[in-house]
This record gives sequence, C-alpha cells and structure tokens, in this order.
Amino acid sequence: MYDLTRAKWLSIENTTLLCGRTGSRTNEVLRLMGNFGNQNSGAFIPMDATIVYVSARARLGNSTKPFSLEIRNGAGFVSSTTYNLVANEYINTALNIDINAGEYLIARIGSAGGNVTDFILTV
Repeated sequence: MYDLTRAKWLSIENTTLLCGRTGSRTNEVLRLMGNFGNQNSGAFIPMDATIVYVSARARLGNSTKPFSLEIRNGAGFVSSTTYNLVANEYINTALNIDINAGEYLIARIGSAGGNVTDFILTV
C-alpha cells in the first residue's frame, strides 16, 4: 500500500519487536525476546524493512532518559537514532527508518542522566 506520510510503498505485513530490561538501568542494551543482550546482537532483519513507529515507557527513574535504535551489519555500526522519554514515555508513529536485509536492529538505554526502572520498548 502507498503510505502518504512516508511517501513510499510499504507492505501491509507487520512485525512487532519487544525489548526491555527489568530493574534500575543506564547505558545498557535492551534485551530482545529470548533474553539476548550485547552490543553486537539484536533482531536480524531478513528483508528490506521500514520502521514506522516506536513506543517506550519506564516505570520509574529519569523521566527524560535517552534511548536509541541502532542499526548494524556484519561490518559493524551503520546508524543510530536517539530519542528521549517525556514524563517516562515516548510515542512516535511517523518514523521512516529504512533497514536493509541482513542488518540487525539493537535498542539501547542511553548513558546520560540517572537510571530508569523497568524500561520497555516496542518497535
């Protein structure tokens, strides 16, 4: 279907990725389902894709904590986009981030500011 917001054709298929960490955290990779979590692991993207939304929430802690979506491939870092919580939440339904087949998506809690507690991210 043609997406007027992003001015391109997108599939109607949808895959939701859930990431999170329990406890008080800062400067850490969020764990994808299956409890994976290091700087070089993340969701493998098997085909070209576009991220169209992200939402995040922390139960307690730094209410403006930064977090990022990072794209990597076999050669290393490709790109990163940083966002900030607002009153412990963040929602953006107008994203337009392209990811190539074979790349990885990693979510990370930023290092600036104090810790956040029970952070969860949906892409």
